Amino acid sequence: HNALTDVPGIRVGHATVTEPPRVHSGVTAILPEGVGPHAPLPAGFFAGNGYGKLIGTTQLAELGELETPLLLTSTLSAFRVADALVG
Repeated sequence: HNALTDVPGIRVGHATVTEPPRVHSGVTAILPEGVGPHAPLPAGFFAGNGYGKLIGTTQLAELGELETPLLLTSTLSAFRVADALVG
């Protein structure tokens, strides 16, 4: 297997939005069990090539903690996904 879903306490979800010809996008959510502001998880950050939009990395670098699910999407959708997470 060797998949993210093999890790105990981790859930993964995905949604795709397709409205041809203009919209072909999606988001993947990685949800560690119990993560939240009162139950953060130790975490770190490394930028491999520095391309794209990363939201929340300042907190990871300064505090070394993760308080939300991880959401993966396209560069142009990053801010909409972040707004949906906190909104």
